[in-house]
Amino acid sequence: MSTLRNELRDRLRPVIPAEYKLRPNGLALETITTPVLQIKQLRIRPAEEAGTGQLKVEMVLTMASPKSNPQAAEDDLDDDVVEVLAALDSIGWLNWSLAEKVTTGPDDRYLAYDITTEITTTIPEEADHA
Repeated sequence: MSTLRNELRDRLRPVIPAEYKLRPNGLALETITTPVLQIKQLRIRPAEEAGTGQLKVEMVLTMASPKSNPQAAEDDLDDDVVEVLAALDSIGWLNWSLAEKVTTGPDDRYLAYDITTEITTTIPEEADHA
């Protein structure tokens, strides 16, 4: 399943704002010095409407600004989140459902957006025979 996260990273790299660092893991954001787009895989459940052998994978993309001035961080994120949402719309195998303003990092010091996404995928054959 982790390859799905890497596929999304590779697909996003050329279409997100150039200053963003992509982090394809769910590790906690500590100190950041550049804008970050973090890819976190949260849930896997059966995709009952899609049939046997199908899974729904929920991922959250966190876009965080390193700026300490809340107004400056918000101004940057407001523009950048729209650009990232347009990029997500161009990925046919992914659906996003919500972009929510949040805080993240130690003491919630960084302003961010969490973008909820869902991907329907097939269980790999090697997993069926394990």
